[in-house]
Amino acid sequence: MKTLISVSAASAILPVLASVIQFRRLDSTLKMLTFFFGISCCVEVVNRVCGIRMLNNVWLVNLFVAVECLTFLNVMGRWNESNNAMLAALLLSVSYAVFWFLSVVVFGDLFAVNDYIFTVAALVLIAFSGLTLYHLSGKETPPLFRNPRFWFAAGILILYCVDATIFGLMDIVTQRGDKLIKGTWAVHSVFNVFANSLYAIGFLCSSPPQK
Repeated sequence: MKTLISVSAASAILPVLASVIQFRRLDSTLKMLTFFFGISCCVEVVNRVCGIRMLNNVWLVNLFVAVECLTFLNVMGRWNESNNAMLAALLLSVSYAVFWFLSVVVFGDLFAVNDYIFTVAALVLIAFSGLTLYHLSGKETPPLFRNPRFWFAAGILILYCVDATIFGLMDIVTQRGDKLIKGTWAVHSVFNVFANSLYAIGFLCSSPPQK
């Protein structure tokens, strides 16, 4: 179990390495994702250090989920190439930021686990990644499997479907004992590695940005 979690954490480096290799070929949105995945790697390192030293890292995870949700919404809003989609991404971003602040800072605790912010973020990203994939399916160029946006949207959709299920059922899972909890996080770790692999493929198939 510990090995699987370590592999999952280490897989965060995959999209970073791929983006560095292709950096000159990336457009502005993919460069934004490069920066985001760099932050993600740093967060994984800090989480591992906190885990080893038995320090509370929940505050960092709570902050990162907000950064993650807002970053993906911003990027996918641009990818849909529609004023309505960009407006929807903006409204969802503002709504989620307000929801996060109320749930974590006003009515909750930054240093305590908050399943609601994860569940809502997952549902929002599922909807928007699905919209992005639908938009991409109607385009003839570039071919779908050579389009980096497809790989990112697919990775987001798959991972957050798993996350929505896990965090939506977390109360039930925790009541069933350690064995189910460990099994649940093992499943999450596997899909996290898979999603990071898809993100890396997305970077690697990037074409030079149009001038």
